[in-house]
Amino acid sequence: MAHAIRLKKSTPIITPCCTGSLALGILAASFATSLGQTISEIGRLPGGTWAFCSGISDDGAVVAGDADVTGGSPRAWRWTQATGTVALGMLPGADHSYGYAMSGNGLTVVGASGRAYDVAHRWTAQTGMIALGSLAAGQPCFAFGASRDGSVIVGDGYYASGTQRAFRWTVASGMQPLNALIPGAAHSVGLSVSADGNTTFGYCYNNAPSLLYPQACRWTGTGSVSSLGLLPATTMSVPNANDAAGSVAVGYAAQADGTHTKAFKWTAATGMVALPELAGSAGSSAGSVSGDGTLLGGTCEVGTQSVACIWNGNSVQDVGTYLTVHGVNTSGWTFSGVFFNQNGSVLAGNGMHNGASTCWRVSLGTSCTGSPTISTGPTSISVPEGSPVSFTVAASGATGYQWYHGSSSITGAIGPALTINAATQPDAGTYYCTVSNQCGSISSSTATLTVVPTCAPPTINEDPIDTNAPVGSRVELTISASGTGALHYQWQFNGNEMPGRIEDTLEILSILASDAGTYRCVVSDDCGSVTSGEAILTIPCAADFNADGGIDGADVESFFNAWEIGDASADVNGDGGVDGSDIEAFFLAWSAGGC
Repeated sequence: MAHAIRLKKSTPIITPCCTGSLALGILAASFATSLGQTISEIGRLPGGTWAFCSGISDDGAVVAGDADVTGGSPRAWRWTQATGTVALGMLPGADHSYGYAMSGNGLTVVGASGRAYDVAHRWTAQTGMIALGSLAAGQPCFAFGASRDGSVIVGDGYYASGTQRAFRWTVASGMQPLNALIPGAAHSVGLSVSADGNTTFGYCYNNAPSLLYPQACRWTGTGSVSSLGLLPATTMSVPNANDAAGSVAVGYAAQADGTHTKAFKWTAATGMVALPELAGSAGSSAGSVSGDGTLLGGTCEVGTQSVACIWNGNSVQDVGTYLTVHGVNTSGWTFSGVFFNQNGSVLAGNGMHNGASTCWRVSLGTSCTGSPTISTGPTSISVPEGSPVSFTVAASGATGYQWYHGSSSITGAIGPALTINAATQPDAGTYYCTVSNQCGSISSSTATLTVVPTCAPPTINEDPIDTNAPVGSRVELTISASGTGALHYQWQFNGNEMPGRIEDTLEILSILASDAGTYRCVVSDDCGSVTSGEAILTIPCAADFNADGGIDGADVESFFNAWEIGDASADVNGDGGVDGSDIEAFFLAWSAGGC
C-alpha cells in the first residue's frame, strides 16, 4: 500500500514529502464534475479544523490518516464509502493518536498514541487500538508501516540511552530491533515494508560516532541490512515508500544542511536515480509509489509552494494537470500530496479546496471489477439478558463494513463481526451490515436479536406472625418481600382473597370474633409469585374469663380480681387501658352467655 510518513518531533529527520499545510476539512461531501469524475473531501472529524491523509488501500476503497477534534487533539481515522470518516480512538490513558500508515487490505491502521510520550499502536475492527509494546520500558516508539495483511509492522523505538532503533513487529515475535548498518551506528528508523512483510525500508546512520546524517537502507527477511546509497553531491538520503514487492523504493536525497533536495527512485538493478523535476522547481521529494511500482508521487518545490507531482516513467506532471488529463474537474483545488492504490486507478492526498486545507480522494474509474458479494449474512438469535451476542457477515471483495441497529449505524462497528458483550433490553431489534468496496456496496439480510429478561419470582424476607387479640382491638399483620421489579400484594383469609387488601401491611381497626382465623399474603411481580407463611389470629372469649370452658360466677370473680389490680388481661375491650368500660364489655359478653 502506498503511504506517506510524517515523523514525530523526536525523530531527527523530517521528510520534505510531508511538509506543507495540515490537511483540513471533510464532510464526506462530493463535488460532481462536468467531466464525469468526482473529487471527494474526506477526513474531517466532529469539531475539528484539519485532517491529514496518510495512506490508501490496494483497491482504493479505504483511506486512513489523522485529524483533530474539538480542542485540537488529534485522532487516527479510517474512511470507507459505507462508514465515512470514523475516529479510531486512543490507547488507554492517551490524549491523542496518529494514523501513520495502513495495511494494503485496508483492515489495519498503525501509528502512535500517548500523553507524555507516544507508544506504537495497531488498530483493527476486531481488536480496537492496542499497544505494540516497546524496545525499552517507559520509552517512546512509533509504527510507520504495515504489510498487506497487517501482520508485520515496522517503525522505530528508543532505548533509555537515547539510542533510536528501527523495529519489526509480529504477533509471534513482538517488537524486535533490526540490525545496525555498521557496528557502533545503532540509530535507525523503519519507515515502510513490502506487502509480504519480508523487506523493510528506512534510514540508518553510517558515520559513527558523530551520527549526523542518515542514509537510506534496506533490511531483508533474513535480517541483513544494506545501504541504498546517495545521489551525487548529496550527503543524506531517506526512503519514504516502496512498492508491494519491495523492489522499488522512493524518497529524497539532500545536502547536509537539507538544501538541494532531489527525489529519487531506487531499484536493485539501477541503484539510486534522480527523478526529473517540474519546470522552475527548486527541489523535490518522492513520498509514495503505486503497488505495481509504475507511478510515483511526491512534492516539487516551485517558488514558495509545495506542489504535488506525479512521475510516470521519465515524465513528471503536477497532480492538477494529471487529474485534468484524466477527466477530473479540479476547479478550486490545489494539491500538496498524492498516494495511489495498487494500479494507480484511485488517488488520495492532501491539498486545498477553495482556500480550505483538506484531504481528497478520486477514482479514475479504470479498476472497478465488481461490487462485493455476501455469502453468509447474520443469523437471528434469542439470548437471556446479560449474555454475549455476536453477529457475523461473510463477504468477498469487501474492504468496508458498517453495522446497523434498526436504521441507525453503530459507531465503531466497521468489521465483519459485531459483538455485544452483555445484551440488554435496548439492544433487542434488527441488525444488518453494509459491505462495500470502490465499486459499490451491498447490504446483508436482517437478523433479529431477542433479549429475554432475566426473571425470578419475589422472595419473602419476613412472614406475618401469629397474633392474639380480643374483640374490638386493632391488629396489624405485615410482610417483607423483595424482587427485581414492582411488587404486588394480595392478602388472603382462610385461603380466600380479601378484596382491596393489596398493601404489604394488613390492618384491622376493630376485630370481630369472626376475624379469628389464618392469614397469608401472595406477593407477585412480572416474573412470578410467592405465598407467605400463615399467621393465626386468635381472639380470646371475654365471657369465659378464667378459660375453664364454662361461663359462670367463677369468671366474674376472676375478672374482678384481675381488674382490681389493673392486670392487662382485664382490658377486655382492647383499648389499652383497664377501666370501667372493660367492666361493661365483660358483662355484655357474660350476660349473653358467650363471646
